Order: sequence, then structure tokens, then C-alpha cells
Amino acid sequence: KQKTAYEIGVRLVGSEMCIRDRLRNELIALNKAKRFLISDTSNIDIQVWSIIKYGSLNPAIKNYNLRKKNTYYILCYPDLPYEKDPLRESPNLKKRIKIFETFQRLLIENKNFLGIVKGIGESRLKLGISLINSKFNL
Repeated sequence: KQKTAYEIGVRLVGSEMCIRDRLRNELIALNKAKRFLISDTSNIDIQVWSIIKYGSLNPAIKNYNLRKKNTYYILCYPDLPYEKDPLRESPNLKKRIKIFETFQRLLIENKNFLGIVKGIGESRLKLGISLINSKFNL
């Protein structure tokens, strides 16, 4: 489907507002953090949704750098059972894996990418902690 100028303009403005708000909230949280700030979202989410929803990465969004100093990424594999949630995209595992693979493509070459967390319960948690501990020698 061909996008109209209005659709492209709204996408760009909406995305830029999301990035601006996310950066503002991140700075507030960073100022309150003692040693580490762990967040379940970042500007890469907007890049992924640009690709998933519109079929391409908007050039203005692409300019927001994923290699921010002291920012590291852990990617969660979609192997947890789906639970209905208004913020989750789809109960369809194939769609969830496509979203995961889009995140993975954007992160895999990033020097700040720590790894992928898989598994359920305690094993998943231990793997995430292990990735953090190995990076920071904790």
C-alpha cells in the first residue's frame, strides 16, 4: 500500500514525540538511579515498530543512535506463554518471532548488545543476571 504524505507525516511526528518523551523519562529515572537503571523499553522499540508497521525504518528515526554510552541491551526470546495484555502485539507466535528477529537484526551488530535471554522462570532470570554480571564483573 502506498503511504500518503499525511500518513508519513503523522508517523514521523508521532515517533519523534515518543522518542522525545522516552528520552525525557529516561533522564528523570537516571537521575534517581543509584547504580543501575534497568528499563524494559528504549528508542529501539520505535525503530522496530517503524519497520513492522510501515515496512521500513523512517530515516529520521534511524538517526537516533542505539550506541549510547553506558546503555546495554538484553533481548528476550518470545518463549514465554502469551498473556493477554493491551501492550502486547499478538498472541501469534510467528508474529512474535518476527518482532523478535527485527529487534535482533538491529541489535546484533551493536557493541552494547549483551545477549538473548531464553527459558522460563528462575532459569530465565539467572541467564539475564549472568549477562549483566559478566559485563560488569559483578
